[in-house]
Amino acid sequence: MFSRYFFLILYILFVCSFSYGYTRSGLNEYQIIWDRYYSPYVGSSLGITLRNTYGNMWHHSSRENVAYRAGHTLADILITFHTVQLTHEVYGHGFRLREFKAKNRRYHFGFFHGSAESDSKSKSTQHSLTTSLAGIEAADIMARQINMRWLASERIRPLEAWQYIFSSGNQFFYIHLFRNLDFPGHDINKMINNLNQMYGPNTSSIGNYRLRGVLDLLDPFLWFSLNTVWNYTVYAKSSYKYPMLELGPLGYLPGLRLISTPYGPETQLINYLRYTPDKLGAQVTFNYGKTANHKSYGFGLNLSPIAISKDLRLAGKLIFWSQPEIFTNTPKTAKNKSGTMISVKGIFNIHPNFGVITEFGHKTKGYVPGEVIKKSYIFRLGVELTV
Repeated sequence: MFSRYFFLILYILFVCSFSYGYTRSGLNEYQIIWDRYYSPYVGSSLGITLRNTYGNMWHHSSRENVAYRAGHTLADILITFHTVQLTHEVYGHGFRLREFKAKNRRYHFGFFHGSAESDSKSKSTQHSLTTSLAGIEAADIMARQINMRWLASERIRPLEAWQYIFSSGNQFFYIHLFRNLDFPGHDINKMINNLNQMYGPNTSSIGNYRLRGVLDLLDPFLWFSLNTVWNYTVYAKSSYKYPMLELGPLGYLPGLRLISTPYGPETQLINYLRYTPDKLGAQVTFNYGKTANHKSYGFGLNLSPIAISKDLRLAGKLIFWSQPEIFTNTPKTAKNKSGTMISVKGIFNIHPNFGVITEFGHKTKGYVPGEVIKKSYIFRLGVELTV
């Protein structure tokens, strides 16, 4: 029921953005994606499309005065925060609840908080942990989707920047700014309790998370985003061309992240790559984690769409991992299992302004952000409209 109402609201705003005709903002790409479980990729596409719709109704201009820009910035904050909140609750926690076939799912939204609930009890502590971390997981996927667009465009706009700050900083907010650990919706506190139940007392603590959570500040695009909104609000600059380490046509930037998983936190090294002539972006990641007596490793390659022909663009993902087997009766003694995932996304333009999106792939059993845990085929379908 919620998805139906959201699609209706999105449609109304989408039509309004064209009636106003404000496509000068540069936020001119609309995507709607569907998959079986309404995964974080569905939520990210909706959140980004909703952001672009708002941006085209009220675009940023260098001719605005300081008071107008301050008001515009406040509106940007409210709009982008709630797109991330929606993704976090409905397409993060809700995604895992749908995957685990929880009954009577429902969502509650306050001005600056929300929750996802169901009448079903978790099948195990690890199921509870997987559901608890899913909101932050979904927000991070939105951040990676935004970032991939920046690698192709080379510029950051204020509205995109705010959405990235809230999505990329979602975990940091829970760890460092949301100090009330007894609050029922505190995802990090739930995760810590679940890890201690699985692996033994004192396996994890909020102090440990706060120490490792500083890694989220070592994301260069977070600082580029903060610089973008500062330059707009104070100096009326409507976009920011961010720097990279250049080697001929190649651009490179490193970053670090703390990644929460169903078997404990991991450190992720993100390598941002850009090949300027073809506007091709790539994210190459290396993961490592150690919780109790378990170690985990991972490698990921994510490529932005590249033109194969006049009407066809292809993107792809390749992921390898070694991680403790998930959803066993004895997670404390679970052995490591290796796994892989590969997917290819195609965008076929059937009109200069309209394209069909398809994604096909396969993964073995294991944890991959935004995908179901079990061995499964990957299929997504969507549309793209550019104006």
